[in-house]
Amino acid sequence: MPATDNFRWNQKTLNVVFAASSVFLLASVIVMMKQDQADEWKVYQRTNFELDATVRRADLASIESAEYKTQVEELDKKVAEAAADLEATKAKNPELFSGQEALQRKVDKLEIDLKFKNSDRDEARAQYDLAVRDALSEVDMNARFKLFQDKQALCNSTKVELDAAKDLLAARTVEVKAVTADYDGLVAAREKLSFETERVRAAVEKIEPSNLVSSWKRAMMELPIIDGFNSHLRIVQDWMPKLKQTLGMAEIARFDRCRSCHQNIDKTSGNGGPAFPAGHPTSDDIAGWVSQKKFPQPYSTHPNTDLYCTASSPHPVAKFGCTICHDGQGSGTSFGNAEHTPNDPQISHEWHGEYGFHPNHFWEYPMQPSRFAESTCIKCHHSVTELGVNPKFGASAPKVFQGYQLIQKYGCYGCHEMYGFDGGVSIGPDMRLEPQTEAEATRIAADPTQVAGKLRKVGPSLRHIATKTTESFIQYWTEIPQRFRPSTKMPQFFALSEHLSEADAAHTKEFEAAELAGISKVLLGTSEPMDLLSPKDDYVADVERGKRLFSERGCMSCHQHGAVPGGTSDFGPNISDIHQKVLRNSDDVAFSDWLYTWIREPERYHKRTKMPNLYLDSYLDNDGTTVIDPAADITAFLLSQGPVTEFPSVTVKDEELDNLVALYL
Repeated sequence: MPATDNFRWNQKTLNVVFAASSVFLLASVIVMMKQDQADEWKVYQRTNFELDATVRRADLASIESAEYKTQVEELDKKVAEAAADLEATKAKNPELFSGQEALQRKVDKLEIDLKFKNSDRDEARAQYDLAVRDALSEVDMNARFKLFQDKQALCNSTKVELDAAKDLLAARTVEVKAVTADYDGLVAAREKLSFETERVRAAVEKIEPSNLVSSWKRAMMELPIIDGFNSHLRIVQDWMPKLKQTLGMAEIARFDRCRSCHQNIDKTSGNGGPAFPAGHPTSDDIAGWVSQKKFPQPYSTHPNTDLYCTASSPHPVAKFGCTICHDGQGSGTSFGNAEHTPNDPQISHEWHGEYGFHPNHFWEYPMQPSRFAESTCIKCHHSVTELGVNPKFGASAPKVFQGYQLIQKYGCYGCHEMYGFDGGVSIGPDMRLEPQTEAEATRIAADPTQVAGKLRKVGPSLRHIATKTTESFIQYWTEIPQRFRPSTKMPQFFALSEHLSEADAAHTKEFEAAELAGISKVLLGTSEPMDLLSPKDDYVADVERGKRLFSERGCMSCHQHGAVPGGTSDFGPNISDIHQKVLRNSDDVAFSDWLYTWIREPERYHKRTKMPNLYLDSYLDNDGTTVIDPAADITAFLLSQGPVTEFPSVTVKDEELDNLVALYL
């Protein structure tokens, strides 16, 4: 193709496009810089600086009271008077002060001379040592050693002269201080009185400079680009390399930028309490916050500063950061990116309007809502107990401790085991049942990567249930346990049909009747016999004495009974209605050998029962002839409250039983 003088594109058009592109690029850079300057954390830091200055001005105003100003004026007057008296004393006795100055100059000169002479002596010694090393002639060595001795003698004489001059200076200084003691004391008192005000005033001056140049410099440090050079507005980052965070399939060092907004989180007052107590002030301006001493987030101090965040606490923020306890995205510097979690839908709605909040489903560790703030304590505190009982800090996580106790009390781990170990390494509270057979225990013990559970089942043994109660009571109890004992730990598995239609509920009730009958048959059919104890044949139990012994021999330490007022313990069940369910003797409906055995030797029925053996053996009364069997008397008292109850038995239809069997096949 032949060359031409024509351009491929029109030059004017290209110039217009280039100019427009340049303007667009410049505008985009300006918008970017403007957005960068409007970051949330910068707004919070500017507000926090204003808050800090307001608090310090309030402190300064409280310090500079009328009484304080009076004290300053009086001290200034006394200092002026003492200074005048001191000048008069100097005029009367000028030799005292001039002599001290002359002695000080002499001591300074002698100290310098001694340093030079010591250097000369050291050089002479080094020359002598070199002569010894090089095996020079005896004449040379003697000459060098003589020079060293001469230098040492000069040092010694100068040192003696210096010591004498110092003694004279010390004596003269004592005389001078005796004359200036009043003036020096008043000056020190004045400086001490004004020290705190000067410190606070300097802090306010640093935040809000009164000097035009300093104020201009501070404003300049907030401008784009310039703010990258040690500006007072900066990201605050805590780096915790040992507290790893799992992201995807990798573990990385944890770093938190939460303090970029929460700048007062670890600040304490002079008494060790929070410098900015958290609260909900009724005012929207900073002065109102300060007057009410209530500071909203993110300007407040963390509660319990003796336990959290401060350098002297067990959890300093520089070592632990924030997300190890609260979760969330530590690298986020905006409300949304920090992955806050609302405590309820109402707060979520408010946040959406105020911050544009929305949940981020891609972040695996959203911040814990306030109702679950204590839940992450068990990351480190696997034993949990110290979170509820601590001699120094009290209950640091009472909700977690209460939940831990409730799980232990009701035996949730019987169905929902909580594994506290991963390959033999503790990762949290371990709440699992102990091995149920010897074979299982042996297998776990042989595996170094497994740790056996240690918790027992909450419910009692049912191995000898046939000796204790009737089939009708087993059905009645199993269907709705709270019907017989409202405070029972046993959950309800039957008669939960409120969510069903009327037809389905009726059908379910017939199925449940067959299940309840089957459960009772299995329990009674597999029940093992046990050797029951019984009192002597001629022993007549005393109900009134049994009532007294019930309160005297320790029963009320765990149980309550309606006939014995004053009981408050709930460690064991309320046994006011025990007479209704216990199986009576065939030859004596007023007595039960099972209950007598249970009271006297509870481990006969259940080897690992929590009920203690109270050693209720027979003994002689005070008369020395009457035999008393406390276990028999207590048994008689418990059963005297009424006859055994005839509980309703379930009715099972053959058709429904067949349908149930077919359902499980």
